[in-house]
Amino acid sequence: MKTPILKTERLIMRPFKEEDALEVFKCWESDPEVAKYMFWTSHNDLNKTKEGFH
Repeated sequence: MKTPILKTERLIMRPFKEEDALEVFKCWESDPEVAKYMFWTSHNDLNKTKEGFH
């Protein structure tokens, strides 16, 4: 199943793209306090985050 793109007047939710990796890393992956609520462990390296996009 392909991930749907959801759109409203103020928001577009779409699948992550590789160019999103830096923001994903800065906002979620590198922060253990945020990552503890996810199904995976936090990353301490941007390249590890980028691997998740492949």
